[in-house]
Amino acid sequence: MNRSFSFLIEYDAALNDNEYEVGDLSFGKGKGYLNAGIRWAVSPNLMMEINFNDINQNTNAKYTNREIKLMYS
Repeated sequence: MNRSFSFLIEYDAALNDNEYEVGDLSFGKGKGYLNAGIRWAVSPNLMMEINFNDINQNTNAKYTNREIKLMYS
C-alpha cells in the first residue's frame, strides 16, 4: 500500500488435506486455506502484523484463527 503498510494474502489449495481421516476427524473440507493480514513497519527494525487464518473455514472450527505478531530485527 505504501512504505509503512503492506497487505498480505496467501492461499493454499491443500489438495490432499481431506484424504486422511482418523475416526471422525478429517483435516479439511477440500476448499483450501485462505489467509490474509496487514503489516505495519513502525520503524526500520520493528514491524507489527495482524493475520486472519483459514478465512474460508476449511476446518470444523467455529471461528477464524487470529494472530498478532511483533517482529524485531
